[in-house]
Amino acid sequence: MGDIMGIFKADYKEMLLIIGRLDEILNKLTEELELLKEALLRLDITWKGDANISFMAAMFKDIERIRAITDNLVNFSESLKRGLRLYQENEERVEKRIMEARI
Repeated sequence: MGDIMGIFKADYKEMLLIIGRLDEILNKLTEELELLKEALLRLDITWKGDANISFMAAMFKDIERIRAITDNLVNFSESLKRGLRLYQENEERVEKRIMEARI
């Protein structure tokens, strides 16, 4: 009859690697946003006038938009991890029940 559960097994290692890579990218993006913010604050000290005010307002608005997107992606990553964990738990339960039914 073969191992029927082998057909349905998910590649958890690969999924976790992909989620881990997403987390690395998000961490790097967060670090880069902070560096950009620090650079803007240094620039703000050396530049005055209406152009500075407009530029800074636009840049900080963009940073906040990027931060909101990043936060959403972090939540997405956490959801993927929870979903993967639940899927794995359910897969193990199903496999156990199939094994019990064979006995």
